[in-house]
Amino acid sequence: HSKSDRNRYRSKDEIAAWMEKDPIPRFADMLVGHGVLSAADVAAIEAEADAEITAAIAFARAGTDPDPAEVTHDVYTPVYTPVDTRADTPAHTSSHTPAGAVA
Repeated sequence: HSKSDRNRYRSKDEIAAWMEKDPIPRFADMLVGHGVLSAADVAAIEAEADAEITAAIAFARAGTDPDPAEVTHDVYTPVYTPVDTRADTPAHTSSHTPAGAVA
């Protein structure tokens, strides 16, 4: 869902019922109710979050578009190529016969 979602498949009553269950304002209400925060504290936290979001949007809009050639960078892991480390030890090389072995 997004802000562009017109909610044509849900009634206004259903949307309102789910908004009442939103955990963020419920948690804020609980903290105020238990005296952990004041309503002013909650408003200050919300204002700080809004300011961070506004700053992040401005930062993103001021940036440059990524290079299309880099669209897959950091999306996929590099192809794994197993390495046989045993081939590097004398016991596993074809040109070496371990001491005491019959060639």
